[in-house]
Amino acid sequence: MDYVVVTKNDRPTIIRCIQGIREQSNVDRIIVVASEKSSDGTKDIVRDMRLRGLIDDVVFENSGLAQARVLGIERVQTEYFVFVDADVILEKAWFEKMYEYMRKLQSQFRLGAMSGMVAENQAVWEAQRRFGRLVEIKARGYTHNTIVRTEVARSWVPAQTVNAYEDYLLTQHIIRQGYRWFYVPVVSKHEYSGSFFKAAEWGGAGARQTNYFGGVLGLTKYLVLRLYTGFKKSIRIRNPFFIWLDLVTILGTIKGYVGWMRFSHKPK
Repeated sequence: MDYVVVTKNDRPTIIRCIQGIREQSNVDRIIVVASEKSSDGTKDIVRDMRLRGLIDDVVFENSGLAQARVLGIERVQTEYFVFVDADVILEKAWFEKMYEYMRKLQSQFRLGAMSGMVAENQAVWEAQRRFGRLVEIKARGYTHNTIVRTEVARSWVPAQTVNAYEDYLLTQHIIRQGYRWFYVPVVSKHEYSGSFFKAAEWGGAGARQTNYFGGVLGLTKYLVLRLYTGFKKSIRIRNPFFIWLDLVTILGTIKGYVGWMRFSHKPK
């Protein structure tokens, strides 16, 4: 399979991300779509890896996240491809574990996409290990470590202004084509070093722009559910991290939802 990595400012992790991909047993080509707006040296690292043959194809873009994914999909040459976020480090046997689920799901459904799980720290890793399970996605599937059927994704045409929650739009596109998207309990390391509040703010803006919640009532239901699940996880794992994380996420989501236009990409 081709592997597609979309990156902006990922200097601390991009090299290890590519190394993790290269350790997989099914790699055909590695395609990197890098933002021209990167300001931390990521572009230079990507160029160097391309010269050294660690990456097969590099595209530099200035069109926002949704269009960056489209550019990556356009360059895929395999029946299925893999999206990997630039701060996700795949474990060595990632594909073998994913393929066990993929083989079974293909025998029962029209499989359009299949996402693995990620863990930012030991608390999340423990929660995923103990409670992670196979789930069919009906709303938003993630693209942080995800196998996608190429022919279904190629016809996806998101708005150029979308700069977050583009994975929700891709999920809905695949489902409308009559395919299914699943979330499977194969966990990889998410070496996220940014602000959880800012990430939630970004997500809240993307949710508003893509109408993910369908209005204020939907947003309210989501926030109440996040608070409940965070409290429940903290009790089950006996770690207050989850209730703290969901409180931060709730506040960030509200701020991003209200001020969503600040995060919208302005097309040329």
